[in-house]
Amino acid sequence: KRFNDDLQILPATFLVRSVPVCGQAPLNTRIVGGQESSPGSWPWIVSIRPGERGKDHVCGGSLINEQWVLTAAHCLDAIADGDLVYVYLGRHNYNDPNPNQVERKVITMKRHPQYDDVFNEYDMALLKLDSPVPFSQYIYPVCLASGGSSVHAGVSAWVAGWGYTQEGNFTFPNTLREVSIPIIGDNQCKCAIPFFLPPDTLCAGLQEGGKDTCQGDSGGPLVVKEGTRWVQVGVVSIGQGCGRAKSPGVYSEVSLYEEWVKNETTSGNTPGFVSVKATGEDPDKSFTCTTPAPATTTVAATNTTTQTTTPPLPNVTYTTTTTTTPPPPLPNITYTTTTTTYPPPPPNITYTTTNTTPFTTFTTESTTDDDKSIFGNGENIMLSQVLYFCGLALSLFALG
Repeated sequence: KRFNDDLQILPATFLVRSVPVCGQAPLNTRIVGGQESSPGSWPWIVSIRPGERGKDHVCGGSLINEQWVLTAAHCLDAIADGDLVYVYLGRHNYNDPNPNQVERKVITMKRHPQYDDVFNEYDMALLKLDSPVPFSQYIYPVCLASGGSSVHAGVSAWVAGWGYTQEGNFTFPNTLREVSIPIIGDNQCKCAIPFFLPPDTLCAGLQEGGKDTCQGDSGGPLVVKEGTRWVQVGVVSIGQGCGRAKSPGVYSEVSLYEEWVKNETTSGNTPGFVSVKATGEDPDKSFTCTTPAPATTTVAATNTTTQTTTPPLPNVTYTTTTTTTPPPPLPNITYTTTTTTYPPPPPNITYTTTNTTPFTTFTTESTTDDDKSIFGNGENIMLSQVLYFCGLALSLFALG
């Protein structure tokens, strides 16, 4: 556990502008895979709640001076200009108020002018409160990373919020939760999320997953500890699911927005921008994507077997050709070998020879061998018929 009970002057390595103090969390003791925080651990955290009296939490945000809150532009997609929006500061429990909290109504919402709600580029917004808030141990602004700041891969960062505690579990936690995750370099993040990674972002998370932000954490701050101060380096933006392996969370990079934030926050003190300079060699510079080789199909030589059979039809030869192709070395694929025989021999067919005799056949005695007769069997039948009709005619004539 880590405590910070005093407010010290910034070390010489930091450049603080306008605001003499920021990023102090005297009660700090140290979403998905995280843990409950203690009250006052993150005094800049705000809960954004649209609607009458701010009943339902939709996003997080961070207090950057006494009258302005930094959040994600996509948190305002479903909120129209003129809608009632409230923010709660010093809140710890999701539903239960406490004597340290302050409620303010939002009077101005400013999305970054280049915000793209399709690709989530420039996912940054500012909320102006209807009146300044008093600072205390439970309500205090965070420092912001100034332009040119750099954070190396592997640096430990923290994020807090009231978002879902796991993917698919649509229930907000009762208390504010916190989690520590490492910064992931640009090269490694582009390997993990190659298709929709906006250029103005940084990534954080574990390769094995399990710790991440989720729905409801959007707009909240990603902070790193520099000396005695906490500096916000990112705003929770997008991600592939929640806590998935090899799918880090994506955050809008605060240092790229210094000029825009300063130009828009004209009321109140200028937010405290701090130059964060990483030391040592950035391990991400030597990171190389280890993408798997594309799947290829290797077809071996074709083996052909020819078999000649004689089906029960005369003078017809059938040829059966069987082609066998060994399966290529691809995992989890079942290959089917089909054997086609054409034309197929007609199985189970019984042939029947039928002799049809159109007339009554009489048998006559003959001393001539059938095989040597000058008349065939048909001719003998016809001769018998002729003799029969001749005899019949004579009989009728005689009767007549």
